[in-house]
Amino acid sequence: MNTILKVHNIKCHGCEASITDKLQKELGLQKVEVDNVTGEVRFDAEDEAKVEAVKLALSKMGYPEEDPTLVQTAKSYVNCMIGRTK
Repeated sequence: MNTILKVHNIKCHGCEASITDKLQKELGLQKVEVDNVTGEVRFDAEDEAKVEAVKLALSKMGYPEEDPTLVQTAKSYVNCMIGRTK
């Protein structure tokens, strides 16, 4: 199923790289598209359980669907910097 999530804190290509890397390597997603302008994360998931796993992973990285907490915002900046070094 083609899924689009609208999340907070995606600021740049570094964020895009961190999200793509995490979802492909740790969750086994083949096709991941991240748009730092719209805040959208697009991917194909075989079922709702995978979609929920993606939502949880994104939230833990600092990219939640809901308004972010201060901790989530700080995590997103760390992931942003990691993504820029790849």
